[in-house]
Amino acid sequence: MRTAYLKGGDVVRHFESIASAGGGAVTDGPDLFINEFMKTSDAEHLLLLSRHRRHERYTGKGITAVVFNGDGWLVVKALRRTRIFLEVLRDLLRFRPDRVLCGRKGNLLWASFVVSRVLGVPLVFSTHTRIWSDADSWSKRLALAVDHWCMRRANFVLCHGPFLREQLLAVGVDADRIIEFDVSFDGFVEDRESEGQGEADATVLFSGRIEKEKGVFDLLEAFIEISREDERVRLVYAGDGSQLPALKNLVRKRGLQHRVTFLGQVPHARMGEVIQGCTVLVTPTRSEFPEGRCMAAMEGLVMGVPVIGPDVGPFPYLITHGRNGLLYRADSVEDLADKLRLALYDRDLRERMRRGAFETGRGLLKPPRSFGQAVAQAFAAAGNGAGRPSRQAAG
Repeated sequence: MRTAYLKGGDVVRHFESIASAGGGAVTDGPDLFINEFMKTSDAEHLLLLSRHRRHERYTGKGITAVVFNGDGWLVVKALRRTRIFLEVLRDLLRFRPDRVLCGRKGNLLWASFVVSRVLGVPLVFSTHTRIWSDADSWSKRLALAVDHWCMRRANFVLCHGPFLREQLLAVGVDADRIIEFDVSFDGFVEDRESEGQGEADATVLFSGRIEKEKGVFDLLEAFIEISREDERVRLVYAGDGSQLPALKNLVRKRGLQHRVTFLGQVPHARMGEVIQGCTVLVTPTRSEFPEGRCMAAMEGLVMGVPVIGPDVGPFPYLITHGRNGLLYRADSVEDLADKLRLALYDRDLRERMRRGAFETGRGLLKPPRSFGQAVAQAFAAAGNGAGRPSRQAAG
């Protein structure tokens, strides 16, 4: 069986990282889904393709991994996208897959669709991020329209969580061709304390990539407001990213080095301990970021810690306001600061949210279907002739 898997990120680096870790040790981060796919796939020959910031090719026994340079030397974006589309199309046709799994929108999805039709093989699309948004130009609106057109014609569409399922239904994908999956927290949590943690100091935690669109600067500004009122409050950042130096520099300029801690990239096995050491976990993602299913929010709930998140995207699907966390007005530093005050200083509310977070987390521990199981289910059904879109949905 010859399988092509197209995804985001740097597939060569992902493959090398998985190989060096022995596969079983990969439990989180960008390598998780590709590792799970490789462990459950019955592919005898595998082609991995992605678009990133470099061009690289790896060839091994039964596997070829190729990264196409998404930056390139062409200044005009349309020409650059066309170049990548043609290069991906060429490699796919040379490989002649028996089936195609595509986890990326845009030119990788378009090339996957063309090849699936030319070769008459099943196409399964997988989405982990928001599939539509407010496009601010005709070219983006056109690209979104082509994306949705291809999704409606894929044999099956896999989605990470209920928010993305609702988005797929909204763009016309048949409900019986949508397969929802989630991640398992086996190994992440060993001994959850009943109904969350014990009483802790006023500690606010951010866990994730240190990027502007993830709201790391918004959180710092909201924390500064709180810190003027209470010197006990502490802020902890766990993670790495391109904006980490700028964030550290801003903390130094504000003279907050003794109040803000940077843990860097924390091993997944230690994150449960870090989360349980905080009063509240904040996921301050800005509205422009295409969040599909926030892992940090899920980890907080699994550990029985209340979560504060914006009132958009996947967060209302995880956070029930006042029960297991708080929702604030997206992109509003002022409202985020108000919700932090509630979580830190309303003791009765905080205890109620801890109990709610623990109960919500219990339901997240064992998902009904993992990514690997969803892929296997889709390919098996497609191989039996299922998953052909109706004429109405494909239109």
